[in-house]
Amino acid sequence: MSKQFISPPATVFAAVTDIPRTPERIPEIKKIEMLTEGPIGLDTKFQETRIMFGKEAVETFEIVEFIQDRLMTMVAVSCGAEYRVEHRFHADGAGTRMELELQIRARSFYAKLFRPLGWLMRGMMKKGIAKDLDRLAAAVDGKQAQPVF
Repeated sequence: MSKQFISPPATVFAAVTDIPRTPERIPEIKKIEMLTEGPIGLDTKFQETRIMFGKEAVETFEIVEFIQDRLMTMVAVSCGAEYRVEHRFHADGAGTRMELELQIRARSFYAKLFRPLGWLMRGMMKKGIAKDLDRLAAAVDGKQAQPVF
């Protein structure tokens, strides 16, 4: 999924990587707890509390790839699955096209059993991600931007 921003890549990247302020931009994220000290970058760990499907979910993420103004990849392991979220930032005219890719890999036997359920939830997850990106764009650009699938 990608999102167009009117702001330049450095501005969008700074907003996305300002992890402690994420709840100010995305209301479904209720709390961020930093688990490592220092500037956001490679090996940064944090815990995110968000509302998903009407319930509170807490996940621990680690940044596993970080290239200033170009790339940030986070990984979380939960319920027997690995969640990998890759954010790529591309200059597009005076603005930015941010690509977000979510990969989910079943690691446990039970997670593999529930894989078909994941396919059924795919549409809801895409809508949730699109909503998060809309809110991020509104916070960064001061207006609504449209997702591109």
